[in-house]
Amino acid sequence: MIETARLSIKKPEGEQIDFVAPLFANPNVMRHIGSGVTRNRDESLKAIQNNTKHWETFGFGFFNVFEKETGFFVGRAGLFHLAFQHDNPEVEMGFILNEQFWGKGYGTEIAKALFEWGAENLEVDHILAVTYKENTASRNVLEKIGMQFDHEGQYPNVVQKVLYFSVPI
Repeated sequence: MIETARLSIKKPEGEQIDFVAPLFANPNVMRHIGSGVTRNRDESLKAIQNNTKHWETFGFGFFNVFEKETGFFVGRAGLFHLAFQHDNPEVEMGFILNEQFWGKGYGTEIAKALFEWGAENLEVDHILAVTYKENTASRNVLEKIGMQFDHEGQYPNVVQKVLYFSVPI
């Protein structure tokens, strides 16, 4: 588990579908994630299963994030092989927050904690992050934690080009 001033960032355990499925079903949340479309309950369950497999295989993946004060589910955030392609050596940082937690600085708090955790626990020389060009909130978070724009390019299963950011460890 990773602790920040306001958040508990926990390795996923047990039943998660009841709080992950609503996150993935929100079109405002999902418009800047992956292909930009919502996921139904079965697709959400598959994403949870893929994350569990990533944790079992590599020892890292998406965490579940909770507010310390309230215990509310804030969202998911983690480090994972780029686009969950297990044969890809690149490690990507990603975060997806429930809409009611936007604008509270949680994205930056989470990203800093993930970077520190990755530097201590992963054998990589840099971490990537990928975002849509129009997702200024995400870009601001990445820049606040010291990530630099690297290039614009394609991302698996995404039609439009995305921005790649990188930071050395």
